[in-house]
Amino acid sequence: MVSSSTCLVKVDVARKQQQADSASTPEPQLPGAGPTPVAEPTASTVDGPTAPTPSTPAAPQKPNSFSGSVSLRGDRVGRDAGRVADEVLGHLVALSGSKVTVTMEITVDVPGGIENDVVRIVSENANSLKFSHHSFEREE
Repeated sequence: MVSSSTCLVKVDVARKQQQADSASTPEPQLPGAGPTPVAEPTASTVDGPTAPTPSTPAAPQKPNSFSGSVSLRGDRVGRDAGRVADEVLGHLVALSGSKVTVTMEITVDVPGGIENDVVRIVSENANSLKFSHHSFEREE
């Protein structure tokens, strides 16, 4: 949700700034630890950063994808889909750079069969709504 305190940033610019800030910020020292000895420059420190020491814990990797499925009541699709959009999708769409795909799958079984006029109407509507797939079948 966008509010008066919302701040939009370009991800690549923000990451460069974070890297510059972390490079210029000195490491905090523990009380009583005394000054940190300065190592003499070597070829590896002059040429660039060295690999982290084993004592430096690596930050845990964050998940970078989500997938889920949920069954909605046929007589309450609008209400239930709205809740999914508000309570799940809204949080994910708001993430910078997110690419969101939502697919709706419909399965209907009618024991007595589906009348021809309903087949025609649903087929025409599915075509105009650009369904990627739709079909009626007779199962025995």
